[in-house]
Amino acid sequence: MKKHIKKIVICILLIICSFMYSHIDRAVRIYDKNVDAGEYRSAGIVEGESFQQSFISEEDSIDGVDLMCTVNGDVSSVKLEYELADEQGNIKAKGEITPEKIKTDKFYKIRFDKIKECEGKKFTFSVRQKVDKENVGIAFYYEDKVENGTTMRILGNEVPGTSIMKVITHEFDLETFCVLLGFLAFIFLFMRSLYKLFS
Repeated sequence: MKKHIKKIVICILLIICSFMYSHIDRAVRIYDKNVDAGEYRSAGIVEGESFQQSFISEEDSIDGVDLMCTVNGDVSSVKLEYELADEQGNIKAKGEITPEKIKTDKFYKIRFDKIKECEGKKFTFSVRQKVDKENVGIAFYYEDKVENGTTMRILGNEVPGTSIMKVITHEFDLETFCVLLGFLAFIFLFMRSLYKLFS
């Protein structure tokens, strides 16, 4: 009886661990992944007025965005603010970014509270920065193509292109859950077989 209880407890623990681990960040690109990174352009240091990117959400919820940036000079005194607004102009998320954590030519993940009922709706992500020195600040990358449902504006002017940005959704992934659960079950059965073989 005790052996059966032990097996049940182990199975439950495996399922719980797999379930918790299977909540992952799903990143949906709004740009064309087939465009070579060498063809990306830099928007330059946009001061005061915002760098804006509109997109249509493919997922039902949004937990953040991932932007490819480049760092110019000492950005310790640079102030960055972001906003995410819906098509009606309602602010859904806003906050400040710590520029010291941004790395050149890398994606920088900006997280905010989950926004629900997003699928098929248009949103605009904006970044504003205040700089106190010339040629110092954060620049954002974009491609020359305008993708479906995207609009990019720099200094208030619409610019042909799409920023190198991913929309983040933190959710349960069934595929990850099944693969991980199967892997853990295999390890458990393998270790049990070894124990029986050498006991």
